[in-house]
Amino acid sequence: MTKTYKPAILDRIYLKNPRPADRFNLAIEFITHHKCIPDADCVRLIDLNTGEVIAESEYFADAYEIISYASALYPKQDFEYTVGWKKGEKQPEEPEVELRAFKDIPLECQIRHIKCLATDLTHDMTLPSGDWITNPVAQATEDYNRYDYPCFYQEENGKWELDFDCIK
Repeated sequence: MTKTYKPAILDRIYLKNPRPADRFNLAIEFITHHKCIPDADCVRLIDLNTGEVIAESEYFADAYEIISYASALYPKQDFEYTVGWKKGEKQPEEPEVELRAFKDIPLECQIRHIKCLATDLTHDMTLPSGDWITNPVAQATEDYNRYDYPCFYQEENGKWELDFDCIK
């Protein structure tokens, strides 16, 4: 009596189709006992809609070649979508943000910024490299007064924050 071998799919990796209009439903399959032959393994790229085997290798170690082949089906410049918007459409514009100089933001926000920096400078005074700081509050005030150009923006919660992209 001879033993029959039935092919078994060990694993299947489904691939996302960047062009849904092509109607591909691609997967990479790892199969053992391929074509009912004992010890015959196979890795293949298959269209699950049609059953068409697009690429195939008898060695699992060649999976990188199958992945490379699948990747080559859609060259990068052929993608219809790029980072969030459809190619050909205008990139969404960021809303205009009002920027203000430090002296023009509300006083409570000025005090909050100076207090936070003064607290950091107080700690820095205890370090060997912080011996140049004599008065943390005066130093923090001086540091923030140098932002005499628009570089603070208002967040949704109403707080004014420094926009680091605007720092000169």
